[in-house]
Order: sequence, then structure tokens, then C-alpha cells
Amino acid sequence: MNTTPEELSKKKNALAVSILKFNKFRGKLPDKKFMVVEGNEDPIFYSAIFRRLEVKNCEIFFIANGKDNVLGLRDHIGRSKEIPKGGGVLYFVDKDFDGLKGWAPGGDIYMTPTYSIENIAVCKVALRHLLLTQFKLADVEMFDDVERVLHHFDELLDQHRAALKEANRIIHFVRQKSLSGEKYTAGSINETSGKFAEIDQMNLSVKQVATGKVLLDLISVCKTIDEASLKSIEEDFESLDSTREWRGKFLFYLFRRFVSMLGEDRNAKVPRFFSKGGGKISLDTSSNSFIGVLASLCEIPDCLRDFMRNAEGTAT
Repeated sequence: MNTTPEELSKKKNALAVSILKFNKFRGKLPDKKFMVVEGNEDPIFYSAIFRRLEVKNCEIFFIANGKDNVLGLRDHIGRSKEIPKGGGVLYFVDKDFDGLKGWAPGGDIYMTPTYSIENIAVCKVALRHLLLTQFKLADVEMFDDVERVLHHFDELLDQHRAALKEANRIIHFVRQKSLSGEKYTAGSINETSGKFAEIDQMNLSVKQVATGKVLLDLISVCKTIDEASLKSIEEDFESLDSTREWRGKFLFYLFRRFVSMLGEDRNAKVPRFFSKGGGKISLDTSSNSFIGVLASLCEIPDCLRDFMRNAEGTAT
């Protein structure tokens, strides 16, 4: 395996910190059931889903700061005899391009059927709800605007595929190679999704921003990737659904920009995408707020319904 001792030490230290924080947190609430998640947006998303499912006793979240820490914490707790059972622990991770990274599945861990929670949240069902309610289009004179905007959304998804294919192809490659111990990156993917692709406010078209070396630097690629190596797993990448199985943060960013621009247009005196302006709508599309709104409207995956139904009362 090509991971350096320094990198292994860093990962172990991060997990050790996560374990210490979890033990301290759980010590204060020994009888509560804990939901261990990757990041800050997960509690907002899953809390909204749980309310819709009327799930009880699943309101305590522990943010492990990354997928590796969720999986490592699960392994630690599974092997430890020192940590009390209490109300139990459930784990939630995004599938990404690397699944469970070789760890065993189980009734205590949920993995999204999509790349991430963002791919679940971004959907036509949620957008239609927003248009009819927040955008005030539930009116006989404006109802045709709903289908017009949904058509623009379909175009957005098609253009998202074209604009972000190169980025997702490279990320898929480095993640797949990492599973076999081959290291191609020296850091994390740049969190500023607008550096990869952006939307033109005039016509809502998606355009690729980064290519070539700039794109490789944004992904933190530190090793030459030859075309033959890329093509060796090309068939697997091409089989993926770009809306559901490509990097969710890219898609979520574009969707937030799309909805924000539509909101500005709906409020304009002379709108481009709506039959009437002056809508006087106010919609917060900041990341943390918007993921909660969409989670309250989107389709809930059947596998998540089943997981929570089976997990009630059976967390380890």
C-alpha cells in the first residue's frame, strides 16, 4: 500500500480524536440512541427524513468528520468491551465512488443508494413542490410555468453530465485506485464547487470551468494518470447514472444556483423564465438550510425506510 507512515498517523489521530469525543458525548447521554454521521449537513437531512417517517428516539447525532471516521468508529465500538451498549448506535455514510471501503455491511449501518445525500435531495419531486408553494405557481394563470421550469431542470441535468464528466471521471478513478492501495491524491477535493462548473444566469446553461491541470489541482491529483489507466475502468464509470451516482456536492451546488436564479427572476419586473414577475418570494438557498428544505420534500429511498424500520430497537 502506498500510504505514507505520516498519512497513516494522521488518519489514526483523527479517528482517535473522534473516538474520544464520542465517548465523552455518549457518557453524558448513556441511555440515548446515537446516529453517527459524516458531516454537518447530515443531521439536518436525516432529521427531516426521520420526522416524515415518524421515527422515534433518533434525534441525537454525532458528527464524526468524515466517512473514514464513521467506519473506524463503528469498528472500534464493535470490538470494544468497555463502551456500554446504552440506547445503541446507528451509522450513516454516503456511497460515493468507494462504497464501504472493504468494511462489512450490517443492520447497524446505512449507505445511501446514491453517491450522497445531496443526490437524494435534488429531484424533480422536490422542485415541483417548491414551484407550487415557494414560487407561488399554484395558480391557473401561472401553472404552465411549472412544466417550463421542470424542462429547464431536465436540461440542467443533461448539461451537468457534460460539464462535470471529466471531473467525475478523474475522481472515480482515484477513488477506485485507492481501494487497492494506489494513491493518486495528496489532499482533499476543493470544496468550492463553482470552480468546477457554473450556471449562466442569462439562460441557465451549465458550463465547465476547470479543465486540464487546473482540474487536476482542484482534485489534488499528485501522480500522473495515463489514458490507458483511465480506460481500464471506463466501463464501470460509464455505467453510472450521472444524476444519482456522480459527486453530489457538484450537483447540489448547481441546483442551489439554479433555484436561486429562478427566485431572482420570479421577483423581477420583467422575468425571463416566468409568465409574471413581482413574486415577492424569499427562499434561503444556503447549503445547510436548503438541504433541510429539500429533505422535507424529496422522495425517500425505500432502502432508508426499510433500514429505519428494521433498526428501531435493534441498534448495537
